[in-house]
Amino acid sequence: MNQIKKRLEIIKLCIDLDDVKTIEFQIKWIEEFDTEDDIKSILELLEKFNYSKALEKIEQYLQKSTNAAHI
Repeated sequence: MNQIKKRLEIIKLCIDLDDVKTIEFQIKWIEEFDTEDDIKSILELLEKFNYSKALEKIEQYLQKSTNAAHI
């Protein structure tokens, strides 16, 4: 799970840099894991190049997982 969170952080940076190739690589890497529905939803948005919505969902996911870790 921690690796997926780090990959999502990389994707956030790549969205800012408009680095589509690296985003595609990260998507393929994450897809190899048995991921939860939230992650699958993010990947679908990324594959459709809906980066603004994907970025929003990534932020929500990372915030939720950070809050859960502190409980």
